[in-house]
Amino acid sequence: MRNKGYPSPVEVCFIEKKRFFETLKNNRDFIIHLLDTFADYLRSTDDRIVIMGQNKMMVRLAHFLIKLHTEFGEDQQGHLRLYLKREDMANYMGVTVESTIRMLKDFEHKGLILLNGKFLKLIDFSGLEHISKGFKI
Repeated sequence: MRNKGYPSPVEVCFIEKKRFFETLKNNRDFIIHLLDTFADYLRSTDDRIVIMGQNKMMVRLAHFLIKLHTEFGEDQQGHLRLYLKREDMANYMGVTVESTIRMLKDFEHKGLILLNGKFLKLIDFSGLEHISKGFKI
């Protein structure tokens, strides 16, 4: 999996319901960790709903690109490590693919990003942060 740009391999396992509840009964630390994980997930989901639902597309895209960079980093050439199709980006932000492509081109024209085929590089991180907070560039 590493050669496809993922930060680390993933392993999935199945836990029987009975054993899961036994673990919950006997392990307070595990319960706290589980609840913290769920709380973080709910918090980030709530943040995403607010950001994606109440802001203009320019703000959404800037925030989204910063989030991708923060969570997945960049490769040795400085491209975002996680490659997403323009359609996937549009779906995440709740806009059309055409609008996403147009806004990416606008960001490139303003010197905020560099588009290189399917790869994307953040050039002006502070400019993107400025936009993500609702300010114009």
